[in-house]
Amino acid sequence: STLTLDFYDFWVYLIYMKHNKELDPILNFQVVAVDRHTGRPQFATISAPSQTDADDFVAEMAPDWIIIRTGN
Repeated sequence: STLTLDFYDFWVYLIYMKHNKELDPILNFQVVAVDRHTGRPQFATISAPSQTDADDFVAEMAPDWIIIRTGN
């Protein structure tokens, strides 16, 4: 299955407009995980400033997923 979280871009834009801060560019990152209960692979494309941020966001939003982290 695929996790789609489109609200993240909008949320970052609102914070930027409210506080007028310099933000890192938002890029799309592929997050790969394994479902804790079924063992099936899971994939998500997340917009975030870094791969680590994308991994952390999915780990927080989908606690039943075991995130596969690359060596970064």
